[in-house]
Amino acid sequence: MTHVNSATGQTANGKRERRSGGTVASMVTLAGICLLAGCAAVTFPETGVPVYRVPEELLSPPKDPTRTINLSLLRQEQPEEHLLAPGDVLGIWVEGVFGARGDTPPVRFSSRRGDFPSSTGLPYTISPRGTVDLPVVGELNVEGMTLAEVKTAIRKAYVEDRPIIQAGFERIIVTLVQPREYNVLVLRQETGTAVGSRESPTQFQEINRFKRGTGYVVTLQAYENDVLHALVYSGGLPGIDAVNEVRIQKRRFTSAAEAEMLKEQFEESGEPVPAFGAHEIRIPLRMVPGTPLPINEEDIILEDGDVVFIEARESEVFYTGGLLPTNELVLPRDHDLDVLEAIVLARGPVLSGGLLPGSLAFSAELLEGDIGGPSPTHVIVLRKTQDGRQYPIRVDLNKAIKDPRERIIIQPNDVVLMQQTPEEAIARYATNIFSFRIFGRFLNRGDATGTVDVLLP
Repeated sequence: MTHVNSATGQTANGKRERRSGGTVASMVTLAGICLLAGCAAVTFPETGVPVYRVPEELLSPPKDPTRTINLSLLRQEQPEEHLLAPGDVLGIWVEGVFGARGDTPPVRFSSRRGDFPSSTGLPYTISPRGTVDLPVVGELNVEGMTLAEVKTAIRKAYVEDRPIIQAGFERIIVTLVQPREYNVLVLRQETGTAVGSRESPTQFQEINRFKRGTGYVVTLQAYENDVLHALVYSGGLPGIDAVNEVRIQKRRFTSAAEAEMLKEQFEESGEPVPAFGAHEIRIPLRMVPGTPLPINEEDIILEDGDVVFIEARESEVFYTGGLLPTNELVLPRDHDLDVLEAIVLARGPVLSGGLLPGSLAFSAELLEGDIGGPSPTHVIVLRKTQDGRQYPIRVDLNKAIKDPRERIIIQPNDVVLMQQTPEEAIARYATNIFSFRIFGRFLNRGDATGTVDVLLP
């Protein structure tokens, strides 16, 4: 039965309809006010230049084409026979000259690295002039000779040049006791930086900004005095926290007076001065395949006093914010990191319904209605230009997932901000206002039942 008010002529149902309509309008208005007041995607939307319109000079050249060089190029060629030079120690025995005829020559055993297991004869060190001083015959130049050639030269000196020993009765022994050695300084500035763990790669990243180094005095023997052996004996190739190159610093003075002059200039001014004969060689350890190595064999051979320097690289980082966890993350040294990989590294939401990975248990998300919301797709990369300005680059994740050209490479000091588009923000806000609770038995049942509760604010 319909009740009519005699004074106004309106029905009770009409009043209820007007009240219901007014309530809905009030709710919509209130929701709109709350949305405009609290959502940054609507009130402060970040804008930027689309990726396809970014100038080429602001895009990073890829690192991925570079590869580790052929490390055998850092080792000098080994001759078929040892060629003698100053510093080599020879074992020489001439029967009848070094003791009486019939005496047994001395035998020396050694377990030192690089020495021959055994050698025979009296030790003679080749002088800086390349000579050995033998009894009776005096100095004999042996520089650049093999052991067999030295034996022939000694026979000529004692048998042919001076008939000290009768031809046919000579007994001459020449062996190599110890190869010449070179002392090289190896300085490594690696820091041993920890950049997170597999379980929690972004909770904490220890970015070591202090360069701590180690130093080694490496003794290299003849034909091992090269860059590769110096690296092997001092810890191997540079780590990921070091620059991917080896620097060789050579300082050669033509005279003691030149070295003393440099010392006096330094003490007078208190500042470094250019060194006479100073020379530095840089050897890159990663290059684009097919690119010739900018060094020759002379550059990799080390002499006494040379310095091999491995410098720590400056930590290259980028920053995340917005809907991404606020963090400072380290860029990889040897490969590229695009914007999509950067978001995954920061544990941001990518096709996850807007949820941060591992933020809530699945059951709680299901009950609270958090599943099914839109994933944020609006990303702004703030990039510094050479003149100090800031250049915003807009990335659409929906396009970046499908088109690799949209995935710009992250550069050092980039700021990656994630936001929702206004449409995504409205949809997310609506799912928070209208919460659905679902409970029921549906699978493999003929009497499926269920309930749906809609909770309004």
